[in-house]
Amino acid sequence: MYRITAIALALLSCPVATEAAPIYLKCELPSLKMEMNVTLSEDVQTVTLLLPKENLASTVPGVFTADNVRFHDFKITGSPVDYSIDRTNLDLRISGTRADAAERIAQMTIEGADMATIQKASAAAQFVEHGSCAIVKVKRAF
Repeated sequence: MYRITAIALALLSCPVATEAAPIYLKCELPSLKMEMNVTLSEDVQTVTLLLPKENLASTVPGVFTADNVRFHDFKITGSPVDYSIDRTNLDLRISGTRADAAERIAQMTIEGADMATIQKASAAAQFVEHGSCAIVKVKRAF
């Protein structure tokens, strides 16, 4: 009987894992005049990106570290874009290749352009933009 009681007490004193609530962010990229809503779901390691003006959304895997959250998406822009949100100051950084430029570079390759021209076009097609996010307090009616 003593053993059963000891096991029961040990099980009751163990911390119970709880499901973390999603974090909702409103992010802005002033240079692109773009706003986006981001939902960070660390417990399932996903990020949902919503562009309200364009009515576009995408849920992708995210990498959650102590300092930042990183994710990669191509559905919204049509070309690969890397996102990083700093967890300490909520700075947003996006980088990638412009979709129209990627098509142009592919066409240059097919047409047999020299490597220097292709590399120059590829470097010009890259972009890095910076913005910021703010935590949204969820107000629910029910």
